[in-house]
Amino acid sequence: MSKISYRVTKAGLTTAQLSPHRHGLGGSAKVTRNSNSAFASMPTTHFALPTMVSTDDADAVMFELQDLPCIHVADVNLPQRTAWAEHTNFISPEEIAAALEKAGYPATVMAA
Repeated sequence: MSKISYRVTKAGLTTAQLSPHRHGLGGSAKVTRNSNSAFASMPTTHFALPTMVSTDDADAVMFELQDLPCIHVADVNLPQRTAWAEHTNFISPEEIAAALEKAGYPATVMAA
């Protein structure tokens, strides 16, 4: 299984990795931003995304997450139709879910 890694030019974004799901093999995508001690204790929120059924959907959700402010790390799991985001307290889980819904992917915040 191959992985695709690429640089994204958005400020603070260092690495984006698209795992085998990019090739239709199932898997997950992940984006990581620069580490900073100010982000030491950020909440992680998990989302159920029942309408995320294809690799194009997973890519769209991942791109939406990485475009949101205050997201430090995000991961999309296509086979489980879930995503999670580690974020600062400047954005709420409900605001993240609303942004995903606005992009066409209704998201439910999952209990921790």
